[in-house]
Amino acid sequence: MKSYYLIGIVLMMLFVRCQKSERGPIEKDKINPAVITDIKVISRPGKVVLTYKVPADPDLLFILAEYTDKYGKHIQAKASYYVDSLVVDGFADSIAHDLSVYTVD
Repeated sequence: MKSYYLIGIVLMMLFVRCQKSERGPIEKDKINPAVITDIKVISRPGKVVLTYKVPADPDLLFILAEYTDKYGKHIQAKASYYVDSLVVDGFADSIAHDLSVYTVD
């Protein structure tokens, strides 16, 4: 009798399966997400830590920071909208770099 229950449970598990969900923008509009505000930069050896205020925008997926190092290599760092800081590393020199910060939907 127990084997019939086990076979029934296995058959139900085969027929009932999870749906595959696609990750992507929640809203598929053409409006850019709000920008981050109150950006503060904390310098560390070889890296910087950016702290900021995350906008209350349901369209926001992540924060992107990027720069080009002295060798011409394009460096990117990403942070989820669940956190309010971002670490950008790879600064192997003491030259000033232009760091661009974006909100991405």
